[in-house]
Amino acid sequence: MKAILMDSYDILEEREIENLIQLEELNRQAKEATDGNLHWVVNQASRGQYRRERREMSMLDLKELSREELIALKEQIEALLAQTQENKLQVELEYNRYKGTGKCWAARVDPDTRKILGFVDAESVVATDRNKGYKVFLLPDGHYLLCETGSKSQDSRNYVQVEA
Repeated sequence: MKAILMDSYDILEEREIENLIQLEELNRQAKEATDGNLHWVVNQASRGQYRRERREMSMLDLKELSREELIALKEQIEALLAQTQENKLQVELEYNRYKGTGKCWAARVDPDTRKILGFVDAESVVATDRNKGYKVFLLPDGHYLLCETGSKSQDSRNYVQVEA
């Protein structure tokens, strides 16, 4: 790993070299302090070349891990992903081009004034037909206004409060 980094030192600026040396020292200290446990050292890098070097270093570190360590890392990542999904409410809103406005959306609202603060991006859009379908939204805790297909001339709008 050191040989790969030495070859690229001639391209790096003085500041980037110092940051790279500090990162290597922090990684070495973290490995010594944790007896092989994985800890990621975060550094405040602003240059693209330095980031590429860091990415190469982390890929080399991953290649050196054993199968058991990689499986443990994968399980930790999956647990973190599941935790972020569990904290949100999944809502499916229907849209139909020929009913109401033909749109569906979800917006964050102020609980007191009920004014729209901003719209929520859909996680996925599923078209069941050429002119209709539904959108899936993941809503964290808060107050929302949901708009979906209603009658022929009006949309159905509901204020909801999501709590954990």
